[in-house]
Amino acid sequence: MKYYPADRVRVIALAGHSGSGKTSLAEAMLFDSGALTRLGRTEDGNTVSDSDPEEKRRGISISLAAMPVEWQGHKITVLDTPGYVDFMGEVYSAIAAVDALLLVIDAVSGVEVGTELAWQIAREYDVPVIVCVNKMARENAAMEVALASLRTSLDGNFVPVQLPIGKEAGFNGVVDLLNKQAYVGVEGKKADVPADMADAVEEAHIELMDVAAESDDELLERYLETMELTPAEVGRGFRAAVRNAAVVPVCFTDATHNIGVRSLMTLLTEIVPSFQNGAGTDALDTHGEPIVLKPDAEGPTTLFAFKTVADPFV
Repeated sequence: MKYYPADRVRVIALAGHSGSGKTSLAEAMLFDSGALTRLGRTEDGNTVSDSDPEEKRRGISISLAAMPVEWQGHKITVLDTPGYVDFMGEVYSAIAAVDALLLVIDAVSGVEVGTELAWQIAREYDVPVIVCVNKMARENAAMEVALASLRTSLDGNFVPVQLPIGKEAGFNGVVDLLNKQAYVGVEGKKADVPADMADAVEEAHIELMDVAAESDDELLERYLETMELTPAEVGRGFRAAVRNAAVVPVCFTDATHNIGVRSLMTLLTEIVPSFQNGAGTDALDTHGEPIVLKPDAEGPTTLFAFKTVADPFV
């Protein structure tokens, strides 16, 4: 088994309303990472995470599915959860084991009932949230409309960490605002920032620096002196802001067309806080006394069972 240093391991839950594209997003992540040679479709019943016969027949997720994704030297364990309210217990199972929740919304439909429920669960368990606005290639899909839906329906500080390139059927990539770098096409190739987006990118990048600086006194002092932060400093401050729920990053994809997915995975490795930086997990010792298990890569191995798949007593 391949070894991954603790700081290169992430566990992410995909959650949101049914039909927002969570399973398609997980499939695209597997495909782009090289785990699959063919991109499955929920309509065809051949996706990895919907393997149950009933899921294939209905074209929906019914139970939680775990998938390992290797990306740029990181291991991202993706937990794909159902979106129907009837199966929301699967989200509760997943939330106890993850570093962050990736809240997937339909770019046209915006915030729906399943979105709100997943958001509430993440807040209840104090788990950082990242929003993925999916289906950006759909007719009437627009960043501004999706952001307005988030800001009027949920109580987070939603800040884009990407800007979409192109609209509707012309959606062809994203600009990473942390590094002010454009990535286009299915392969996410580096490109120059479109000239007509330069001002918007600069304005959004400044907003990211503001958020990063406010999360760290040292960064704030440096920012006030120079009015500039390096990409590494912005990333450091932004991770702290995400961990403290001071900000909810927003990114953009179209999973069925596999646009923006590679940039999303890179983003997850950059801004999702490592469990090493967490406060620890409440547990009981062998005498039944409460203890806090601190993250320690050199400490004794501790296992946490977050979901029972087969129980002989049920």
